[in-house]
Amino acid sequence: MQRDEEQEALLSEATTSVRQSAFYMKRAMDSGVSEADIAAVLKHAADFLRELRTSLLSPKNYYELYMLVVQELRELSGYVDTLRTTVNMRTLYEQVQQSGNIVPRLYLLVAVGTVYMTHDPSLTKDILKDLVEMVKGVQHAQRGLFLRHYLVVSVKEHLNTVSVDDAVPFLLQNWDETIMLWIRMQHQTNIKDKKQREKERQELKILVGTSLVRLSQLDGVTGELYKADLLPKVLDIVTKSKDKIAQVYLTDCIIQVFPDDYHLDTIHLFLNAMKTLHPHVDISEPVLGLLHRLTKYHAATPNHAFPPQDTLFDTLLDCVTTAIAEREADVPSASLLQLYVGVLDFLLACFQNPLLYVSRTAAAATAFLVRVKMRSDAVIEAGERLAQVPLDALGTAVVDDDALNVNVNTMLQWLPLVNRKKVALRFCTSLVKRQAPLTDPATVNKVFTLLLPLIRDDVDATELAVASRATVEKEQHALAKLTNLMVHPNPATQFQMYCHARRLLGQGGLVRIRYTLVPLLFLSLQLTHRVFQAAAAGAVAGDDVSARAILQFVHEMATAMASKVDAVESPVPVNVFLQCALTADRCQLEGIAYEFFTQAFVVYEDQLSQSVQQAAALELMLGALCHMRHMSQANYETLATKLTQYAAKMLKKKDQSGLVAGCAHLFWRKSEGVGHGVRVLECLQRALKIADTVGASSPVGLFVDILDEYLYYFLGRTPEVTKQYVVGLIALIKEHLENMEPGAERSEVEAHYRNTLKYIETVEF
Repeated sequence: MQRDEEQEALLSEATTSVRQSAFYMKRAMDSGVSEADIAAVLKHAADFLRELRTSLLSPKNYYELYMLVVQELRELSGYVDTLRTTVNMRTLYEQVQQSGNIVPRLYLLVAVGTVYMTHDPSLTKDILKDLVEMVKGVQHAQRGLFLRHYLVVSVKEHLNTVSVDDAVPFLLQNWDETIMLWIRMQHQTNIKDKKQREKERQELKILVGTSLVRLSQLDGVTGELYKADLLPKVLDIVTKSKDKIAQVYLTDCIIQVFPDDYHLDTIHLFLNAMKTLHPHVDISEPVLGLLHRLTKYHAATPNHAFPPQDTLFDTLLDCVTTAIAEREADVPSASLLQLYVGVLDFLLACFQNPLLYVSRTAAAATAFLVRVKMRSDAVIEAGERLAQVPLDALGTAVVDDDALNVNVNTMLQWLPLVNRKKVALRFCTSLVKRQAPLTDPATVNKVFTLLLPLIRDDVDATELAVASRATVEKEQHALAKLTNLMVHPNPATQFQMYCHARRLLGQGGLVRIRYTLVPLLFLSLQLTHRVFQAAAAGAVAGDDVSARAILQFVHEMATAMASKVDAVESPVPVNVFLQCALTADRCQLEGIAYEFFTQAFVVYEDQLSQSVQQAAALELMLGALCHMRHMSQANYETLATKLTQYAAKMLKKKDQSGLVAGCAHLFWRKSEGVGHGVRVLECLQRALKIADTVGASSPVGLFVDILDEYLYYFLGRTPEVTKQYVVGLIALIKEHLENMEPGAERSEVEAHYRNTLKYIETVEF
């Protein structure tokens, strides 16, 4: 705080002195153009320029003072320009060199010299050479930096009036000297804190880059000149500076100020120079900066000339591997890993058929990654990105290339489990988004092996926290979608892919397989039907799989999903077995269909204890059994009887009544030639009897439901269900309906009953 106040006071004093001397200078300008007036003008100009001799101001405050002085020097240049008709410019140019102090003398020399060049362009070359040599007289780092910046800014308009062979040496020499002064700032200071010194250097770096900007703006700098002469000299200056801060900034300047097509043509020169930088320089910044610019240029200019890919890649990889080997102990590992990531991005964006190059880069990156011991967050993030980039861009091509597949898997194993899951989930999601089919069993095996972080982890499924349930569902849904991409015209090959997926997905435990095996199971059922149809049409090859074999595979999956009791009861395992039974029935495999149905009964008995889930499961079983078409009469009767018994044992009378009435459909299937009117009537009468035992107003609604069932069978010409039963039930409903208490339930029942009566009026009763 005290230093800031001192700086403010020093700056205020200096600016006051500058303004005062500038005032006297302008008053002398107004007096005329006599020798005495000119001498007075130059004297007062030298007075305010002396303020730039100070060593007490910080770079920031010195810059403010410098800008004020430059503003006043513009006034002086304007005045000198008016003297061209009355004063010999050569004499004036020599006169300002007689100033007593070197800093004012050189500023005046530059100001007068620029005017001199304007009026006599033939002398521009000599004056430029003279000025760049003269400014060497100021070797104080801060003062010299600002003086050279003033020189470059002042001669900007004159550089294109001389040949490029003269302008380039002038700018390079000034730039070289400027860099040396900038580096010297690290040592020519009273500040002991290294970080503060570096901060002050960074504040003045814009002064260093000005000469390079002027170089890039020269009209005569062509691509050939840049490649053959300019860039090698620029890189040589950067290399010999041997300063970390300077080399980082200067390489970035080179990338930013010159055109992209120049960079593309000289990338090998730039990359080779990167290997010679200071060992502590993090070359990832300039290299990634260059690759990023070239990637954007490639996207915006698709028809540009591109260097030979093999040569460019060899140069790029050699630069990266050499630099990493030399800097591994001094540069953060995260930065070096990002270098490999940048190379991969560049290859994938700019190279044609980049797989081979990506594979070689991944091999080098993996070799470095496994050596990294310090696993900070930044390093892990870089490692994650390293594995993610090829997976996002190449998809299944990664696993099809054996070497690349091994390296990507090695990267994943190096990462913590959380990061492995992130990479695997993103890869899985990208595959689903691409919708590229998986047509090879080996590819399926490799893809699901790579996705093992999603399939299994170190936490037991029963111990998964509630908070992670949503995450698990998201991961497993992605895997489930992926199974739909496995397709092949040959059923045997497709079945082989399903087997690979089942083997790996089965490692996920019960919580996960209830997400992932369900779609695989239904896909297998589709394949079963496809195989059966092909066999029925006689289009079966010798190596084709049979429907029976697929159903055995399906049975194993269904049994695995129903092997344990989940925390939340669900009729899904029952439905799975029922769907398998229906498929087996369509394939005319009665024994297998019967086995699946009995397994559904086993799951119902062992795993469902809540009446809601039991009712839902029984409804599913009723529907499935009604759709059986190739079941023998004996087996069908056994299943139907068992199902009716389950319905009659429901805990709630309301559920009992509805399900027993529904069981009547099991015994009346006219389209299948099944019609046992006596059994139908028994079910309906038993349902009515059960409904009559329900207390309060509930029976009326059940009576109306049973009336609908009676009507169905009566109109379906079931002999045992006569008109007498329908009329009697209508009377019973009418009697109970009159005794119901008013309310929402009664209104609902009455509406249902009226609709039924209206329907009766429309049919032949």
